[in-house]
Amino acid sequence: MISMESRTPPQLPGLLRKFLTRKKYRPAELSRQSGVPKPSISNILSGKRGAASETLAAFSKALGLSSGEAIEMFLASVQDSAKGDVRKVWEEVSNVVIGAAQSPALHSRGAVKGSPAAGSIPIFSSVEAKLKKGKISGEQIGEFPFHAENSQAGAFAVLVSGDAMNGPDSWIRNADVAVFNPISESAVKDNDVICLFVQGWKEFAIRRIQKDPRGILFLLPDNPSFPKIEVNPSKTPLTVFGKLAGSWRGQ
Repeated sequence: MISMESRTPPQLPGLLRKFLTRKKYRPAELSRQSGVPKPSISNILSGKRGAASETLAAFSKALGLSSGEAIEMFLASVQDSAKGDVRKVWEEVSNVVIGAAQSPALHSRGAVKGSPAAGSIPIFSSVEAKLKKGKISGEQIGEFPFHAENSQAGAFAVLVSGDAMNGPDSWIRNADVAVFNPISESAVKDNDVICLFVQGWKEFAIRRIQKDPRGILFLLPDNPSFPKIEVNPSKTPLTVFGKLAGSWRGQ
């Protein structure tokens, strides 16, 4: 396991610089406002070291970040680095950024779907979730404080990593939380956005489905910068976990 303190993914320095510029802060001012030593901030900005979740929480507060921006920064700190720290990151996000008592409204294509209600559903990280005996198992990073009225038993959430589905139809952006209802492979229809795992992949993915009369499945991104993937289920087994119910983006 690589410590979050030992390596910084490329995304974190750039995000931090962007937030500093917007706030018109120099590293010295961020140090004064956050309590993080200036040399540590300089090393994070240069990519010489990573940032612990406590440091990121201090940055978020000092820079006045929205919950969505803070989640994006937390997620950037673990991409391609410390997989085992994603749970700690989510704990910081839920306690410090979202707030344990908040029950967010679910969004789908920009419109609120369902009403917030008491309860929570399990949340997984697309950075490191893996398949175990046909289920996403052992990689739950915490609970998402939301239960939609239209959600089904077995609903789950995913902390999204990447922008493959950031397009005109689904608008699922990096660091959003996507909520899924369980669905069987046979019930999947054209244009459904699903969470699935294909044999040979390192992690599961979120894609739009298009079925071919020959039985071929096309996994379509909503972002045209990403490739379309062709899968023949008879040759390459896949597992469908759920159908998109909506997504949440911190404000």
